[in-house]
Amino acid sequence: MIQVPPANLGNSRADHASRSPHETVRERCHRLGWPTWRSDTAGAIVSEPAQTGAAGAWLRSGPIARLVASTAERWTRERHPAPAAIFPGCWLIPIPEPHRRGGTSLTLVLCMAPEALYADQFRAACAAAHLDLDATRVSIAAAVQVAAGRVEHVVQTLRWMIDDLSALQTQHAAVDDFTRQLTDSYETIDLLYSLGRSMNNIARPEAFVQQVADRLHNSTSFG
Repeated sequence: MIQVPPANLGNSRADHASRSPHETVRERCHRLGWPTWRSDTAGAIVSEPAQTGAAGAWLRSGPIARLVASTAERWTRERHPAPAAIFPGCWLIPIPEPHRRGGTSLTLVLCMAPEALYADQFRAACAAAHLDLDATRVSIAAAVQVAAGRVEHVVQTLRWMIDDLSALQTQHAAVDDFTRQLTDSYETIDLLYSLGRSMNNIARPEAFVQQVADRLHNSTSFG
């Protein structure tokens, strides 16, 4: 029996605030051992799995690359792409990433059930990349974490993850905006208070007007 190494999930601080939700999902999938690809809005693959060794060579082999590329290209023509079995026991899961300027790119997540390691397509990819069959099975075992017929659980987990991360990003943006508004309001109040005191004794009107202009320039977002 092939042993699956434990996933190194790290901690939440590893998910840097500047990352997009989809970048964070790809990083988490990598830690779980699930290979990911990324396609552009036309369906062309622009990013390949980060796995190394025999697993990486198998994932980038011609037969697997063609299966992934054709699936990504097909999904770009579908309004609601659904998970697809690219061969028995091996699934690709699409995570759409809409863009503000139009179009949708995809993150493609690969997960496998144990029977995938003995499928003809697995053997063919090993042969194409000149890989030892048994060594490759051990190397890619981290991706084998899905029982047959349970892939929908992985799909739902990924959807929840992207929804939660997107909501968190929106909340962070709202907090940042509120903080900026609060800072602007404080600086405006301080400006008005300072100018109010200065108006009690205006010996040099020109200097006072210049002071007002300077303070407005420094305390407001225009100018």
